[in-house]
This record gives sequence, C-alpha cells and structure tokens, in this order.
Amino acid sequence: MSKKAEKRKVFIQINVLKIGKINTMRECFDAELVVKSRWLEPAIIGKKPEDIDETKLWNPKIFIENAIGEPIVTAETMMEIINNEAFFVRKKRIKGLFMEFMELQEFPFDTQELSFLIKSDTPDSKSELIEDPLDVHRIHRKTFVDGHEYYLYNYLELTVPPPNNDLQLGVIQQNKPTIKATVSVSRLAPFYVWNVIVPMGFIIVVSFSTFGMELEFLRNRLQLSYVLVLKAVTFKNLVNTYIPKISYFTYLGKYVVLMTVLLVLISTFTGVMSRVAESNREWSELLGLIAFISFFVTFNLFYVGWILLMPFRKRRVMSKKEAEFTKKEQAMLAKREASDKKPKAEDHPETAKKTETEPKTEAAKKTETKTEPDKKTEAAKKTETEKAHKVAK
Repeated sequence: MSKKAEKRKVFIQINVLKIGKINTMRECFDAELVVKSRWLEPAIIGKKPEDIDETKLWNPKIFIENAIGEPIVTAETMMEIINNEAFFVRKKRIKGLFMEFMELQEFPFDTQELSFLIKSDTPDSKSELIEDPLDVHRIHRKTFVDGHEYYLYNYLELTVPPPNNDLQLGVIQQNKPTIKATVSVSRLAPFYVWNVIVPMGFIIVVSFSTFGMELEFLRNRLQLSYVLVLKAVTFKNLVNTYIPKISYFTYLGKYVVLMTVLLVLISTFTGVMSRVAESNREWSELLGLIAFISFFVTFNLFYVGWILLMPFRKRRVMSKKEAEFTKKEQAMLAKREASDKKPKAEDHPETAKKTETEPKTEAAKKTETKTEPDKKTEAAKKTETEKAHKVAK
C-alpha cells in the first residue's frame, strides 16, 4: 500500500465566533473561533460514547501556528455515524491574539486577509487536512468589533499553502499537514479622505492665492508658502501614526508627499520670480500658475481613477466571492432541511412496499362492494320514518 493511501483524512470546518480589534500598527488581530475536525475511526464502531477511551484513539493534535502566546483552548468530543461509517469529532474553541502581516501599499483603500494557519502535529506522510464537504463555514459578523473601521466579508476560504522546506540548523524541517483559513476585510476609507486628503487639497488651493500678491510683498508671499509647507509636513507625520514603520509608500503617503513637493515648487518659484526682469514677470507668473493648477488637477484625476481601477477591483472580486459563499451556505441549509423533512416511507422503503402489497381484509372488501342503490334505500327509509312522526303529531 502506498504512503498516500495510508494517510488519514482529517476534515476541517471553521466557525468564526468573533473578530476583535485589528491592530494595524502591531500587525495582529483578536479572534475567537471553533475548529471542528473529524476523521474516520474504526475503533469506535459499535461502542457507546461513554465506553470510548479517547486516550487510546489516534489524535491529529490540531493547533493554530500563527497564534501569539498561549491562546485559551477548550475542547469537546463526540462521535458521528455518516453513511454507516463511524467518525470521531473534536471541536476546539480557541480564543487569542493572531499574527498577520499587513499589506499596506494601498492604504487607506486596502483590503486585508486575516488568516488562521491550522496545523496538525503529525507527519505529513501520515495525515492530511481537507475542507469538510458536508458542512459549511460560518462567520458571525454581528460580533465584529472594528465594524466602524472595516467591512467584514461574509465568506471564508480554506487553502493548502505550499510546503515549507526551510533549512533550520542545517536540517530540513519536517513538513506537517497545514490548511489556511482566510477571512477578508476592507478598510473604510472616508475617515482618511475627509481628514487628510481633502484638507491637503485645500492647502494646495490656498497656495495658489499667493500668485495674487504683488512681488513687492515678496516676504509675505514666502511666509505664507513656508507656513503651508510646514502644514503639509504635519499631515505627513499624522499619516505615520496610522501605519507601522514600513519601507514603502502607501497611497495616502504618496498623495501627501507629492502635494508637499508641489508646495515646495510653488515656494521656490516665488523666490525665483524676484530675480526675473519686471517686463517678464507678469506672463511668467501666469504661465507658472497655469502649470501648477494643471499638474494639481491632472494628478487628482489620475489618483481617483487609479484607486477605482486597482484597490476597488479587489473589493469587487471579494463581493463576488461573498455572494457565491452565501449561495453555497443557503443551498447547504436547504439540503439539510429537505433531508430532515423526508417522510418515514422514504427512510424505510421496505416497510412502505410491504404496506402497499398487503391483501385487503374481508371487511374492507364488503365496504367497497357497497353500491349506490343500497345507499338510496337507506335514505328513503329515513324520510318515511320522519313523515310517520309528523302524522303522529
């Protein structure tokens, strides 16, 4: 028998009870979930639950690898009979803090995948983790804590990650059965739009007003430009408080930096204009103003278009997956309800057939052979007796 045939199949179903606080700065999140695992166990066939010694049974030893610290774990066990096969079921309720590397390139229009890396503490050659085809995953969205900052999608994906062949101390680490459960969220961007992007755009618009001042007031023009530059730097520092120390630009960071560069260019242009001949100053300032306004409008249109094209495309894909997951969940529930409402005749076909082929009794035959004339004579007798009573009265 091959090694693949010897593997025990462990079926996994996830029930996410609660998604707590998502900490972008620390790149982690709180969660509470139930991991249901079931596997074929011939040793419990014909036994009552109280007669089963769990210590003598095989155990996949399910745990979550990306948990931080020691999570709170409670477990319960049971047995199920499916298609005349005995399955041992273990449900682990796990509550704790879980690590997740945030992808913040598209911040604050980003989507994040909150994952649970479920592993079995057995060799990969002895067992494998598989998504349970007879049960549907569940997400309790009403208990989501960060609903004011994120949108939690109503779907959960189970995928098998590639094997880990990293060398540790010169020895290849032994692979263990692994399956990855992923819940997706998208950040609600209006807070950052109204508190960072829109005020930054207003600062740029105000900077254009410096072109309305005569160069005789050069000192005042430069003072206003420097104040606006310092204000832009303040917004950049504000953005840094929302995200961890990363080595790349986010969408919000790019916007603030480019607007700051535009302010610096306007300030530099104002200083250079003081050295231009008076005969050329008027048209030079007009050309500069047109160039800066054109850059500002073009960049904002491109920025909005890019956001709608890239980050929001991911959201549309997730919304599609959410709809498919909901349909699958409803179909599974409808199938269960239909199986629960099956008549007993379907559950016991032999009894139903026997009932249909049973011979009829003599009394039944007599009742069936009763004809219409007999019924009419009985009705006539009743009317005659009623008339006799009336005459007597």
